[in-house]
Amino acid sequence: MSFYSRLFAQAYDRMTHDIEQNLFSPIRKSLLKDAEEPILEIGSGTGANIPFFPDVESGNRPKRIYLERSPWMMDKFMEKGFGTKGYPLTASGSSLPFRAGSFRTVIATLVLCSIQEVDAPLSEIVRVLEPGGIFLSFEHVASQNLWMRGLQGLLTPVWKYLAEGCHLNRETDRAIGQLLSMKRGGIITHFGTPFVWGVYQKEKP
Repeated sequence: MSFYSRLFAQAYDRMTHDIEQNLFSPIRKSLLKDAEEPILEIGSGTGANIPFFPDVESGNRPKRIYLERSPWMMDKFMEKGFGTKGYPLTASGSSLPFRAGSFRTVIATLVLCSIQEVDAPLSEIVRVLEPGGIFLSFEHVASQNLWMRGLQGLLTPVWKYLAEGCHLNRETDRAIGQLLSMKRGGIITHFGTPFVWGVYQKEKP
């Protein structure tokens, strides 16, 4: 990982504080209430989702794995004490080290935009979900407005560099919908950019 990646991780919480408080937190709360263990979160970052996970009913350590590719993001995650909330793992989401059907819930929020290509991670998510399991997703996507869509395409090469690989113009929601069935969801728009959230289910045989 580059020196810039380390600086980005250090500054991430400060950069996103206002939008998290004013826009993202209510969505995370609504989305994560459906989570059931065992849980895998892909792209845990600095732990933005952790405060919204369901409480653990027993005194046992929760059956939750937090996967993050950036060691700098994971350092921030651990500094907050979130390592006691499950099992942190520094690894890539493109090749998950778990057996098929290992998880009742898989979570990925504001992360699939920054993976080099989205097909492999989505295939892996479907593979590790148990039949009937749910995928909780929250991502910004390409706008249906032609002017805004063109602007997203124009800005993406620069934005990818500034925001650690983030693509502004991905149709992540459509890619997910081709693999899993949406049970509930919604969309909000912030400065012309659509943010889509959804609870998707893997069909039973």
